[in-house]
Amino acid sequence: MKGVILLVAEWSTECAEAKLEWRRLQEVFEFDYKEVDLESKEGQRLARRHCITTVPTLLINGEVAFTGCCCP
Repeated sequence: MKGVILLVAEWSTECAEAKLEWRRLQEVFEFDYKEVDLESKEGQRLARRHCITTVPTLLINGEVAFTGCCCP
């Protein structure tokens, strides 16, 4: 998928903060945005493909761009 994917987990407080921030950014800048739960089939596939071990992880145009929370 082109655009931004945020890989998250429900148990992560950092993910909750990251989701709020990326939802706000998506509303302002109107880019393709999707949240994927790490525990879903798609989330597990992405984690294996990109060797992701930390959430939240941000993928932009299919490439890992950032891991961890960047919220103040």
